[in-house]
Amino acid sequence: MALGQRLSERASDILAGGTSHFPAGANRWCLPTRNLADDPQHAEKREHLDQLLHTMLDPVATDRRAKADQAALVARHGGREAALKLGPQGTTPPPTVPTAAPGPR
Repeated sequence: MALGQRLSERASDILAGGTSHFPAGANRWCLPTRNLADDPQHAEKREHLDQLLHTMLDPVATDRRAKADQAALVARHGGREAALKLGPQGTTPPPTVPTAAPGPR
């Protein structure tokens, strides 16, 4: 699956109200939605938006920088477990960062 298609599918989910996170019927204001990313009638628009995105940034490089920045922030606060104790509960948890295997003792 092409990166543009994955981005389009995720964007459609977000713009549709994040249906994977807020199922229809969760409250009286939540309306049923459908993902238009795979609808052939919207292929031209999706391609246009994908091209527009790529004129603004490189999505893969931007994702890498964002994750590296977040990992540095987590490290600055003493690691994942320490960072989880900071701030209000309910925030997005920091990513799990691979650590080096312990050396011989």
